[in-house]
Amino acid sequence: MAKKEISVRFVRTTVKEMLPVPVRQVLKGVLNYAKRILRWPIILWQVRGVSRTDQIALLISAMAAPYCSLRNLLAWQDPILLRNATVVVPGVGQFSLRAHTDDLWHVLPWRERSIANTIRSTLHRGDVFIDAGANIGIHTVLASRVVGPSGRVISIEMMPDTADRLEAHVHMNELQNVVIVRHALSDRSGQVVRATVQEGKHGQATIVHDSGRSGNLREVEVETTTLDSITSGIKHVPLMKIDVEGAELMALQGAPVLLRKLQSIVYESWGWKRGDAEPVDELLKAAGFLPRQLDGNNWIAVRSELS
Repeated sequence: MAKKEISVRFVRTTVKEMLPVPVRQVLKGVLNYAKRILRWPIILWQVRGVSRTDQIALLISAMAAPYCSLRNLLAWQDPILLRNATVVVPGVGQFSLRAHTDDLWHVLPWRERSIANTIRSTLHRGDVFIDAGANIGIHTVLASRVVGPSGRVISIEMMPDTADRLEAHVHMNELQNVVIVRHALSDRSGQVVRATVQEGKHGQATIVHDSGRSGNLREVEVETTTLDSITSGIKHVPLMKIDVEGAELMALQGAPVLLRKLQSIVYESWGWKRGDAEPVDELLKAAGFLPRQLDGNNWIAVRSELS
């Protein structure tokens, strides 16, 4: 991590600790509100509706943002659509988004730009890409275009309704090189487990049950599989992205063979925030990978030339 980043974080933490808690909460609320409002001009600039009706849905949602953004100022809030809309993400493809969900957040080009750039710079025509925890498919669609007709994308999504939307986006964008796997990733295949998701938060579905989760939770029974089972006939995988909401360690424990065929993996790591080692980081290091931070919580681990 760069010294400049460490210095900025140190100053921010020091200033925060000097302020009384009520003042901190007020400042956090003001900052969150400003962020919620200011991201909408970027959304309207980067994403456009396919039809006039879709564009109106975007505009109405943007105009309502000053009011909607006042809710729960101390917590995270996704930018949401007030109406269903089909949008075009330039350079990627088309996506049909559900109102009052996190769908819009998960197709914004600037949200995880480092992952998109990694897909574009790492993959080539004819390559294999694994999208583990594909959600509605922004990275699946992008990678499919990069690897081309001779390449292959394996897109894994366990939640039935989200997998349906993922499949719809594959057809909508006329992709012929995508295989969708409708299972939860774990260290063993064939188990039936409970996945939970908060209504509207489709990108946060998980099989790792957290007692701290609250709100309107929905449970779905899903069957597990392993990454080794999915990739048994594949010889080399240049890149995998994994985001399975806390089940990454179990998923990678079910992939000892794949890890020997894998060149790079993009994943989330939170250990640097706490100042300790993440089990996923340690597993990847033991398998011969060298992790480094992409941005924020996104990391990439690349196989060492010596391994």
